[in-house]
Amino acid sequence: MRFAGEHFAIAAQVVTEFVHIVTDARRFTAPLTMEHALERARAWWDSPDVERVEANDEAVRWFLDAMAKHQLGRKRVLDTMLAATYRSAGITSLLTLDGADFDVFGEFSCLGVA
Repeated sequence: MRFAGEHFAIAAQVVTEFVHIVTDARRFTAPLTMEHALERARAWWDSPDVERVEANDEAVRWFLDAMAKHQLGRKRVLDTMLAATYRSAGITSLLTLDGADFDVFGEFSCLGVA
């Protein structure tokens, strides 16, 4: 996939959170079935145009440092690890519905709904 000359990357954390959210009847009046959610997630994960990124040693070290530096609590653990995963892959421009979650780090530009 291309968007204004950029490429798309996805982390495993995003795939799992997508499945978790879109199957939740408390969040949607017509949630996806698990089968349909997995089909959509697999289509993104298996797309030849999408780069898969994963956490590595650099990401874990950045995560630990960022949690301490910004005095983040337990509710920020998953978002901070996701930020660390993308950062370690050289990705600093994110398409997200929760751009404010990444503002604290001062290293990401976020596109999408804040």
